[in-house]
Amino acid sequence: MKRYSIAGGLLAAATLTLTGCNSTLTSGPVTVTVSAPDSATPGTPGGANPGPGGANPAPARPGGSPNSGAPTDNQGSDNGSPGGAPNPGAPAPGKCTTSQLTLDKGVGGLQGGHWFLRLINHSANSCVLQGFPGVSYTNGPTGDPVGQPADREQTATPAPVTVAPNAAAQFEFIENDSLLEGCAAVHTDTIRVYPPDNTESLTLWWPKVICPGPDHMLTVRAITPM
Repeated sequence: MKRYSIAGGLLAAATLTLTGCNSTLTSGPVTVTVSAPDSATPGTPGGANPGPGGANPAPARPGGSPNSGAPTDNQGSDNGSPGGAPNPGAPAPGKCTTSQLTLDKGVGGLQGGHWFLRLINHSANSCVLQGFPGVSYTNGPTGDPVGQPADREQTATPAPVTVAPNAAAQFEFIENDSLLEGCAAVHTDTIRVYPPDNTESLTLWWPKVICPGPDHMLTVRAITPM
């Protein structure tokens, strides 16, 4: 509105001035052409100004698409819930089989004839050992047992022991050498071990002088963690 008022005032002043300077000029109607202002208001650079709820993209969630809703079930770590908790849907480890295990001499001492043997899981999967191994003396990996098999020292219900890949569980056995007195001793060179719930055995080189019977020279304890 101010633009039209100023233009009109200037036109009138110009007319009066011309009239005062040269009375011979004839004042007549003067036609003035004024361009109309643009109807659109100035826009924001790059496009229209979006209002509330318009086209502005929402920030994207990490690992998701923009405007995605609640995280889906497959978001997060591959191992289950955040924090490394075990996946509740993963199957429980099965019992260890003889083919998964290697027999190895652990720690022990000469006092009292106490020894530890290790069962090492050389497979790619965890497995469970629970209970007592079967232990006996023999000559060679395929030889028949010599003397009586080991007695079990039952003190409590054995707990299951989960053995991870390349880890081991152990068991203790006791040799009662006092029984050698007064018996017809024989030589053996191998100890045979049946892992719990298995019918296939493992053997270990174990030179020994034993009493073939009827007394039991061996006592074995349940599998325990390392």
